[in-house]
Amino acid sequence: MNEIPRRLKQSTWWPTILRIRSFHSDKKRRAAYFANLDTAIRRKKIVVHLPYGGLGDVLIYSSLPRLLKEQLNVDFYLSESSTKVVRHPDIMKLCFEMNPFFKGFAPDSEGITLAGWDRHRFFFVPERNRIATYEHQFGLRGNGLPEIFYTPKSIPSFANTLLIDKNMIAGKALGWKVSEEFFSHLIEQAKKQRKAVTYVDPTGQDLFTYADMLHSSWRFVCLYSGSHALAVALHKPAYVVVPENFDGGGIAKFIYPQSSVTYLRKRNMKRYLYPYE
Repeated sequence: MNEIPRRLKQSTWWPTILRIRSFHSDKKRRAAYFANLDTAIRRKKIVVHLPYGGLGDVLIYSSLPRLLKEQLNVDFYLSESSTKVVRHPDIMKLCFEMNPFFKGFAPDSEGITLAGWDRHRFFFVPERNRIATYEHQFGLRGNGLPEIFYTPKSIPSFANTLLIDKNMIAGKALGWKVSEEFFSHLIEQAKKQRKAVTYVDPTGQDLFTYADMLHSSWRFVCLYSGSHALAVALHKPAYVVVPENFDGGGIAKFIYPQSSVTYLRKRNMKRYLYPYE
């Protein structure tokens, strides 16, 4: 009796239904959460706790240090325990330590974990990605895209290379499945144009070398993972193969339709590619 019909979950109304349920069940928590944000803004200091440590998970906070400082004069810190959460030191260095607007680390007792709630509106809110959501919560004027302050180096040998990254740590753990047809088609195109095809794993070298390879490649293809967020941050046109068995509002959290990335999936992606406000 309590099971939710599959057709309802796949309907366009399902995200709104979830918001209604969340709104009524979390009223007090929402009020306390936004009160904490407002307090941090008044104090001109916010300490954010990172709950997950993958590259894509960390990049969703990357626009906040600059926007908060420039628009609200708020200093952005991370909680001290965030260093233990981040999967690799290179991720912390690339996303924050190289960021001139990042102020450093502060005690966990001052930290707050950012949530995906909408501050002002509730009904008919477009499915924003997490970066746009956080920007909206603070009233910031941003573009909903990840940003880094690393200038990649050019590697001439990759100029005629189709670079393929099939790494998807979280996706494999969740059992996501992707269509190999897209990879086959792009490889066939590359060979017709006499381009080299190279597979790369970001865990196989330091993250900065990986960024250099990505930046220098003729074309870059990856899965729905942190690598695609890095491509967006580097302003690199890329193809992203989205899992066929992943649906619902969760897709929108890490989709950047206003970037130069092209999303590939057999199933319809249109309702997740919202226009950024």
